[in-house]
Amino acid sequence: IHDYLTYGYTLGPGSAFMGIQRLQPAHYMVIEPGRPASIHRYWQLPEPRQQKPRVLEDLKVELIERLRAAVHACLVSDVPLGAFLSGGVDSSAVVALMSEVTGANVKTFSSGFGFENYDETQFATMVAEHYKTDHQVHIFDDRVLAAAGKLAWHYGEPYSDSSSLVTFALARQVRQSVTVALSGDGADEILLGYQRYKRYAQLLGEGKHGRQLSQLYLRNPSDPRKALAADTYGFMVERLRERHKVEAYAPDFVTQLEKSSYDRLLPHVPDVDDPMEIASRIDIATYLPDDILVKVDVAAMANSLETRAPFLNHEFAEFVATIPTEQRTWGGEGKALLKQALEPYLPHDTLYRTKMGFRVPVARYMRELARPECEATLLSERFLDRGIVNRGYVETLLKEHVVGSKQDHGTRLWALMMMEIWYRNWIDDTGRAPLSETENPFTRFAVEDDMRTLAETRAGGSAPAQPVLAAV
Repeated sequence: IHDYLTYGYTLGPGSAFMGIQRLQPAHYMVIEPGRPASIHRYWQLPEPRQQKPRVLEDLKVELIERLRAAVHACLVSDVPLGAFLSGGVDSSAVVALMSEVTGANVKTFSSGFGFENYDETQFATMVAEHYKTDHQVHIFDDRVLAAAGKLAWHYGEPYSDSSSLVTFALARQVRQSVTVALSGDGADEILLGYQRYKRYAQLLGEGKHGRQLSQLYLRNPSDPRKALAADTYGFMVERLRERHKVEAYAPDFVTQLEKSSYDRLLPHVPDVDDPMEIASRIDIATYLPDDILVKVDVAAMANSLETRAPFLNHEFAEFVATIPTEQRTWGGEGKALLKQALEPYLPHDTLYRTKMGFRVPVARYMRELARPECEATLLSERFLDRGIVNRGYVETLLKEHVVGSKQDHGTRLWALMMMEIWYRNWIDDTGRAPLSETENPFTRFAVEDDMRTLAETRAGGSAPAQPVLAAV
């Protein structure tokens, strides 16, 4: 729970349940009679020391060739295929290369919330029109909140990535048309697309936050350089800040502060001084497998939809790992290499617009529409009696968030809400089924048939526009 409140998800190899461990990615277990189980690693990315600079033009050509091969490998199927199309660089690249094989009428799907900063559908439509795909746009609203109870059951552990709400809803719609969907997952981590990587390099250079936290938590670390790198990145990505926990934790839970969640990142810091490489490797070992891929896989498979991620084809990822960071990103432009390589394939606005990300307006919901549910749940005796967070901190969090004058606490409040829903489902109850309507705090956002009829828009293709049911 301590780690979950830091990152918004649980990190392997542990789990939310005492005595249960996870088998980590690229590992296998051998079980034989009369012998203790043994775990072995069978694959890993090439070490950073294997990186070597190449001629940029040659590099761009090879990158596209290898990505094309990865996409083509994902198209082997006996069932209908499609693709998530957010309108960003990564999913657009996948659709562009899919179209080379399948021609027009690739089935593509995008989603949004119909208002500024939470809707990229216009950019997805631009790519869909460019490649004449059979495109569906699904617009969701606050009714997606009703799925929180189902998600807590499907994920099985505390999980607070709010974009899982719309991922789950969109997967339900996609499954009505296809059985397999390709995604752009993994590109940001391996090709250095996140803006936070640049900020991390600046912060690590200053050493301010990381050094302070190292002194507080990592007493006498065996490798101060790695400790500083782990602490600083942990500080950047955490939900509930370590210093906030001093005020937040209830008396019996405050002992958790004897260990820092930043320590969980320490084993994944590579033996390099390059901040970009450090951030990327930490994400590849933690955020990618424990948050991003968990989110998509669970939300999709809950709706019987298989997803495939060409950017995570192991041969493609191995190739990218041998490219120096300065040839993957430069001039403050995330994924600069990928974007330049894709210029013959995608519109300029698709490649070089500001990255928006796949988001849900939870801060707005917690402040306005779902404020009554949030306050009733987090100030209830049931929640407070769990002995994790004290009442005074919750009251301060709620007050500051509603006023909005000090800080946006949307992600923190959502993390607490999803933790409580998980407790109700898996600790208070048996976990054999999703929460009942009376136990789910967001029940009132559901509609009678759990569906809402909206208009579908299509770009390209020959099929006429049809009504579509947008999952809640």
